[in-house]
Amino acid sequence: MCSHGHFGLRKDSSFSNHIFYWKCSNKKCSKKVSIRNGSCFQGHNLSLEKILFITYFWIYKIDQEFVKHELSICNQTIVDWYSYCREVCIKILKIDSEKIGGDSVIVEIDESKFGKRKYHKGRQVEGQWVFGGIERDSKKSVFATVENRTKETLLKLIKDNIKPGTTIISDCWKAYDCLGSEGFEHLKVNHSVNFVDPETGAHTNTTESTWRALKKSLPKYGTVKSLYDTYFSQYYQRHIYTEIGNCNSGQRNQIKNTRHTRL
Repeated sequence: MCSHGHFGLRKDSSFSNHIFYWKCSNKKCSKKVSIRNGSCFQGHNLSLEKILFITYFWIYKIDQEFVKHELSICNQTIVDWYSYCREVCIKILKIDSEKIGGDSVIVEIDESKFGKRKYHKGRQVEGQWVFGGIERDSKKSVFATVENRTKETLLKLIKDNIKPGTTIISDCWKAYDCLGSEGFEHLKVNHSVNFVDPETGAHTNTTESTWRALKKSLPKYGTVKSLYDTYFSQYYQRHIYTEIGNCNSGQRNQIKNTRHTRL
């Protein structure tokens, strides 16, 4: 930060509205630097106190109208910071991402369409297709938006995110018919007949319940396609740290070290 020496933290109400700042410890140098410099707070006019409050409210899913009233800030500021928090979630997951599955590990896969029913009737849905895969025991997972459900699209996602030798359970979508010859153990369940295959016990109940939770976590008035990945990341991070908050220290470390989502 300065070639003359180390910076020390100082308090000065006359230095902008940041109150605290860094000052060079060398007496011949009077350089001052905002504590926001080089951080995610740089370039923002909100007080650090309000930024931390917004982040706190975001973590606990507090309604934006309440935040607006409590902090006396405009809706757009809240929307921008909530969006920024979701972007941070994506960055964390990309850094921590790893392939899921492995020998003797079961991964359930499925696709679901996110969006509203056309005219609020029937099962015809306009929206975004999403592919998902979840380890049944550890709940490690992968979610990704896809433009289509072709064999080429889904197989690439599976190979990029699921380890060879994994036991994959899916429905009877034709794009998955090749998995047995692609290095995976493959079990199917025919949802038009059973939710659990009576012979193998195969089911995709874990992914089905996760779809419901994910859709419930989205804004009630819908969202644009480009933001789905950010909401998935938000859901996953909140889910992880809710569990961490309910665990002892040993369990917290285990969750942090073993559960990652790849986008």
